[in-house]
Amino acid sequence: MSPETVIASLAEFETYVGAALGRSQHTTKAYVSDMRGFAAFLRQASDDSANSATARQDFAPSYLTWLRNDRRNGAATSKRKMASLHAYFLWLVRLGRLERSPLEPKGIYIKLPKRLPRAVPRSEVRRLLQGCSGDEVGTMGDQMALALQLLVATGVRIGELCAINIEDVAPDGTAICIRGKGNRERTVFVSNHDLQVSLAQVCLQRSQRSSPIPALFINRRRHRLTPQTFRLRLHRLQVSSALTSRITPHRLRHTAATLLIEAGVDIRFVQRLLGHASISTTEIYTQVVDESLRNALLRADTLRGL
Repeated sequence: MSPETVIASLAEFETYVGAALGRSQHTTKAYVSDMRGFAAFLRQASDDSANSATARQDFAPSYLTWLRNDRRNGAATSKRKMASLHAYFLWLVRLGRLERSPLEPKGIYIKLPKRLPRAVPRSEVRRLLQGCSGDEVGTMGDQMALALQLLVATGVRIGELCAINIEDVAPDGTAICIRGKGNRERTVFVSNHDLQVSLAQVCLQRSQRSSPIPALFINRRRHRLTPQTFRLRLHRLQVSSALTSRITPHRLRHTAATLLIEAGVDIRFVQRLLGHASISTTEIYTQVVDESLRNALLRADTLRGL
């Protein structure tokens, strides 16, 4: 397979990933980007006579080595890029352009380091919300506060948050229809009364405009807020709030899951709320809670001094 062949097929592959596999726009772009990287590997391997044979016969190990050494990719990024490559070859097999995937049947196993998700402490979440009224955030402060509260209350992904339309929100602000990964829809519920009222008010005010904007969250140009813009605002808010730890939308999602588990919410309810396809993904948050309990007990040590 030549790098030119890979590049020439990317537009068609992108359509397949988005339409047939139902992946989000963000994931689809990642697949295509990963395949451009694979084409770069093929091009470099073809220029290197020592590597070209390896690339033709059993390229997977050499590709993985290239990702780690040349591109400085970690285990998680390398695993994602191998998954993109796997999907690409299965697509070629499905079209009849390949007899079988060169990654089948053995594939390559990449072991990821075990890392517990890091939640944002309650005190820092509180400071973020307080900072939304500061001059640094400006006129978008109320909207930023609403977005932050929704992230912590429901654990939705940032892409899901930005995709919410006014019509997706229940009139009383108690529930929101979320379109998640793979175009799967789920309903998240808002339990906090003040947040319900804020949601209902925003939706009512927006719907009363002569030309209502469908998006719940908008930017200064009154277009739909993008995840990139939200991340930039969150970083500015973090700096203005004098928080040294790095806070991201995904850490706020971890925070929501951890707080729900700590509050005793059944793990399967948390799985449904977060939109996890597998319960094993949600179970990691029970380990976070157990670790917090262990540390608290170590600090307490009721037998100390007896």
